Amino acid sequence: MTFLLNPFMSFGGEIIFQVKTDNPGVSNSTSFLMPLRPTSGTYNYTVEWGDGTVESFTGNTNRTHDYGIAGTYTVRVTGKFTGNFYFNNTNDDTKIIKVLTHTLDLGQRLDNAFYGCSNLTELNVSNWDTSNIGPANFFANGCSSLTSLDVSGWDTSNFTSLGGFIQGCTNLQNLDVSNWDTSNVTSFAAFAQSCTNLQSLDVSGWNTSSANTFGNFMFNCSSITTLDISGWDTSNVTSFSTFARGCTSLTTLTVGNAFDNTIATNCGNAFLNCALNQSSVDAILVSFNTAGTSNGTLTISGGTNATPSATGQAATDALRARGWTVTLNGY
Repeated sequence: MTFLLNPFMSFGGEIIFQVKTDNPGVSNSTSFLMPLRPTSGTYNYTVEWGDGTVESFTGNTNRTHDYGIAGTYTVRVTGKFTGNFYFNNTNDDTKIIKVLTHTLDLGQRLDNAFYGCSNLTELNVSNWDTSNIGPANFFANGCSSLTSLDVSGWDTSNFTSLGGFIQGCTNLQNLDVSNWDTSNVTSFAAFAQSCTNLQSLDVSGWNTSSANTFGNFMFNCSSITTLDISGWDTSNVTSFSTFARGCTSLTTLTVGNAFDNTIATNCGNAFLNCALNQSSVDAILVSFNTAGTSNGTLTISGGTNATPSATGQAATDALRARGWTVTLNGY
């Protein structure tokens, strides 16, 4: 069925998404609550709810529609919708199951947009103009049914936060962020935490000069085998706590000079339960020692591979002499 929309409401583009009303949520089993960002964005839009009902709204009040019959419905939104969705791990986050098309103006924020949407199997955002976006933390956090997400073409030059961006996307297998401009991002905390099926993560080209934390960055990414951070500038980073903890398949970490100028001393459990080869272990220890900081904490363990060579041991001894607590396979 085709609906005719008020022409004065159309700014070009549309959002088309599907909902399943009898999935758990805050609304009843025949309804869907569409959550809007409460404190920012411009909303002046029309909704075709998918059952023949067409409504126009202004303002950032959440909108609930009762279909009367439980089921799966395709919804279309047109107009001004610059605050985007704001599921924020609540509302009817488990009722949205697909975002088929989204070509409306995004505004300036993506944080928490699809946070908690655990039944979302398709999120078509590859054509987004993200050039004005600042915070994008928790964007797809907890989207555990996603197997793919194409963000490779995003303009991230104004992004300020990527903390928890895909955290908990346990079935996501591939993510291409190799061309991202991350020069303004301050937080990468828990960026890919618990993405247990993620096979690779190319962050070798990232500009990390503004970053202050990488805590929990890829905690429990148990399928990743290699990571190259040799080009990173970590001069402003204060924490690598639990950075790659639980990356049980991680054998090769290309460090280069990544930690040579870091001020981070909070590196406890950073490489706990990894499978790093000796050259990677040595490189970590030598680079942290080169930074010359004192009184820090660093943990490297996993199988029998975390034993350093004489070079790594010399760096360990020097770190310990400056008050560092360095734990290598438990000693």
